[in-house]
Amino acid sequence: DYSYNVGVGPENTNTILVLGFNPYLENTATASISGNASFSTPFKVETLNPQKTINTFPYELLSTDNQHTLFVTNAGSNVEIRIPDTLSDNFTCVIIQEGTGTVTVTTLGSTVLNIPSGLTAVIKGQYHWAMLEKKGATTSHYLGGSLKTTP
Repeated sequence: DYSYNVGVGPENTNTILVLGFNPYLENTATASISGNASFSTPFKVETLNPQKTINTFPYELLSTDNQHTLFVTNAGSNVEIRIPDTLSDNFTCVIIQEGTGTVTVTTLGSTVLNIPSGLTAVIKGQYHWAMLEKKGATTSHYLGGSLKTTP
């Protein structure tokens, strides 16, 4: 905790501002916290961009993939990215296709995949991307981005 007198003079002699800091701040997959709140080393919060390379297929998404960019290195192979019904609430990730084979997003269990009309659950091709978002604590997931059109 840090405190100091706010004002000078008889009208402000008892005014004190107290700032409390949580000593249990932690680094996470999406944020890095550093510093000690001193003048020379202030607190610094940095947003991270966690990334992961996927090269074993079929790949089942994990709750630890939340807020990650997933690079799918599938070369010329056609592969599946599977969405289980056990992902954490509000799960989100971006999937980037690096190879030339098709990347199809499929569901497992009671998962529901919602796709914009006229599109499929297949990423358009090499260097294209898709974003997956889970709606709260439901089993509804939304897939958008650079997807192939319905034949």
